[in-house]
Amino acid sequence: MRYDEIPMSREFSQKIAHSLDDAPMHTALSRASLYFDLSRTWAFADLEDLEALKRRAREIKEFSIEHLEELLVQLQESVTRNGGRCYIAQNAQAANDYLLKLMRERGVTRAVKSKSMVTEEIELNKHLEAAGVEVIETDLGERIIQLAGERPFHITGPAIHKSREAVGKLFAEKLGVPYTDDPYELTKIARASLRQSYLEADIGITGANFVVAQTGTFIVITNEGNDRLTMTLPKIHVIITGIEKVVPTLADAGVLLKLLPRSATAQKLTSYVSLVTPTPDREVHVILVDNGRSRMRADAQFREALYCIRCGSCMNICPAFRAVGGHVYAGQTYMGVIGALWTAYVDHNGQGDLQQARELASLCMTCGLCAKECPVQIDLPWRNAQLLSRANGRLGRKPTDRLKSFVYRKLLPNRKRLARAVRAWQLGTRVGLPTIAQAILTRTDADFAHGLEILHGHQFAERFLHERLSELLAKNPNSSGQRVGYFVGCGIDLLYPDAGAATIKILQHNDCAVRCAEEHICCGVPAFYYGDESAAKRLARSNIEILEKLATEVVVSDEATCSAFLKNYSKLLRDDPAYAQRAEKLSQRVRELSEFLSQIELKPFQSVSEIVTYHAPCHLARPQKLGERPLELLRQIPSLEIKELEKSDHCCGGAGTYSTIHHRVSLKILSEELERLKATGAQTLMTPCSACMIQHQYGCRRQGLPVKTVHLSELLARAWGVE
Repeated sequence: MRYDEIPMSREFSQKIAHSLDDAPMHTALSRASLYFDLSRTWAFADLEDLEALKRRAREIKEFSIEHLEELLVQLQESVTRNGGRCYIAQNAQAANDYLLKLMRERGVTRAVKSKSMVTEEIELNKHLEAAGVEVIETDLGERIIQLAGERPFHITGPAIHKSREAVGKLFAEKLGVPYTDDPYELTKIARASLRQSYLEADIGITGANFVVAQTGTFIVITNEGNDRLTMTLPKIHVIITGIEKVVPTLADAGVLLKLLPRSATAQKLTSYVSLVTPTPDREVHVILVDNGRSRMRADAQFREALYCIRCGSCMNICPAFRAVGGHVYAGQTYMGVIGALWTAYVDHNGQGDLQQARELASLCMTCGLCAKECPVQIDLPWRNAQLLSRANGRLGRKPTDRLKSFVYRKLLPNRKRLARAVRAWQLGTRVGLPTIAQAILTRTDADFAHGLEILHGHQFAERFLHERLSELLAKNPNSSGQRVGYFVGCGIDLLYPDAGAATIKILQHNDCAVRCAEEHICCGVPAFYYGDESAAKRLARSNIEILEKLATEVVVSDEATCSAFLKNYSKLLRDDPAYAQRAEKLSQRVRELSEFLSQIELKPFQSVSEIVTYHAPCHLARPQKLGERPLELLRQIPSLEIKELEKSDHCCGGAGTYSTIHHRVSLKILSEELERLKATGAQTLMTPCSACMIQHQYGCRRQGLPVKTVHLSELLARAWGVE
């Protein structure tokens, strides 16, 4: 049994393990990813204002989904007026039944198809073949996986996991041709084998990338031209697409067309763009598939998943997708983080599979690369977190998830209680507690057990930060400088208190009077992103009340993840009438440390002779768009030599507690990060995030790398002579 055939609900961990060991898949995927990384900048270079274009595209999709019923009526009228026949299928069975009835009436025995994910969703090929109809996929990638007996690996590149050598062997076996791994020859072989199929087919089946309600026009984009042969040579043309593809006008479709090829394949335009409008002289049938989309549309939390234009850029950039591939990070049809959302609503029967969706959602690292790349600005990490929370609420939690929920609900709201738990762990290491815990937990959750290794070698300080605050704050300047609130994050407080102390000292050095709350609780980000939204909201409400009492113009956080989430309280609590406005006010007061320092007048730096590289935490680089701010500060330090880290803003695999959820995936991403780190030759890695710090330290210990990891505040404290 291939690993892409193992049932996910039963053997998800096993599927991940197999995929991580699949060297040929990773080689092929690395080639494809490299092309995408190198080409996407060029593809967007000629657009004057990409973000404005994305906003316009989102507006079009928002309007289209909001007015979907009216647009579908208009589309049906347009198709009928033009001479075509239009049918809305409520589910997969209805779509298949309509087409099978048509084929029986017309005596169809052969069909050719161009690429269509909706036909994958409704399992069209399986139903047609069971009825005795021969189906030939004409898209090269789809033809390859059809011959291999697999499902698509990626929305736009169904066979990108196949090397040319593997394709050569497949063609030799299935088509009876001499082996070759030359791409040009392989294309010629595929073209020759397909040519007769077009001529012999009774019916041609295509999908559609966009559907124009006003004119009844269907837009299909390809790079091979197979869609045009599929549409025109057979006597009957059937278009099968989802109801969410409808837009009002051709001008609206034109806006989306500027983004889709660039986002999907890093092309300014695909080789073929076909605009198909039914005419009376040709038999054209349109099947618009609902299959759970209306339920998704009715759900305020997840309706924006319907804005997706199927570009696949969220998969191209995703660290987890690159680690495990599209046969693991996939539901019954759709892949990646967007696939998790769709799997919750749309499966082969239109009922959705929440259990499978939860497994997929657990792979998300919340790094935000997908949201940055999305051409219609879907907030994928946020929606993924809400999906996890809903699934946990409805399906219940695994034993280790219940343990995490206990932490979120009982320990994170009480810093002293959390500190006692950390001290107990620290003391337990002296008697082998980690080894015992790992042995016990391995029986139920190996990833969680091995993920605890990250704490084994960590050197805890003698005193936590909250235990040192009174003496630190006693050194506030007497001048009438700015009063600054300081948010004490869990990681800095309990894992890196010296970094927190350095933050307070550098603020004081620059004439800021630092104020801290008497009570310290978690910002709520671990609870939210790992499936306990209600706990996160409780923490947010408590923090609002605590931080309002500080009465300072700004609240500074030296944790990139904390500052990002504190700024997102306005989104988290937007539907809470008692806290929405208060959350908005707090969000506007929050500043990440480097952000705040860039807004005030700083004292001169002293020389620091050291070779440093910089890793930008995900939640600093994406949601806050502040990834360059720490570097701007470092460049002001005399004698400091800065070595650029390749992909410095890509995820290191830490992602908070991710290593306790998918430890092996975390390690794979970390190993790639460490290779880039080695290439810098730096002595010190600086990153303003405790999760990134402990992840890099863990990796360096494992590989024996002589690289010191420090927080931004520690390096700045040295440069100001206040360490």
